Amino acid sequence: MRKIKFRGRITDTKEWVCGSLIIYPDGEYNILTSRNNHSSKMDDWRIDADTVGQFTGLHDKNGKEIYGLG
Repeated sequence: MRKIKFRGRITDTKEWVCGSLIIYPDGEYNILTSRNNHSSKMDDWRIDADTVGQFTGLHDKNGKEIYGLG
């Protein structure tokens, strides 16, 4: 089964994050990420809606994940 995940650029730092997409009723887009694989603690990052992409399940020739823009 393919992993469903998204990426987006954090509005404040312009860094890319990958995780679960949350769209709040006020129109705010956020990505929810796990702090590490052994923790139940999560971080919620506000992202620029224009940068949201969904993982295609494919990798480029260097093994990097390919995301489609949404």
